[in-house]
Amino acid sequence: IDSQATVATQVVSIGHSLAWLSCCAEQASLAEKLDLLESRYAEICDRCGRKAALLDQALSNARLFGEDEVEVLNWLAEVEDKLSLVSIKDYRREVLQQQHTGQLVVIHLS
Repeated sequence: IDSQATVATQVVSIGHSLAWLSCCAEQASLAEKLDLLESRYAEICDRCGRKAALLDQALSNARLFGEDEVEVLNWLAEVEDKLSLVSIKDYRREVLQQQHTGQLVVIHLS
């Protein structure tokens, strides 16, 4: 992403230069597209930065705790992601009780 920063900046700069040569309607459309490009690039940079921070943290955890601990942390993160997609109100009480009973059986068998 960092290596593409110069290219993205050049594209926006050229786009602004071309806007001066266009009619008003095209200028507005081009300005909108350039704004979208800039905002999407900023969003991608932000996401990549967050992912890099998470990877750095995972590497630190791996060095600090060893592989077994990292596997547990990764599993917990995966569970947290899945749980964020589900709301309790998405299920009927009977279904939740049945799932809970099933989980208890699995835990006792382990």
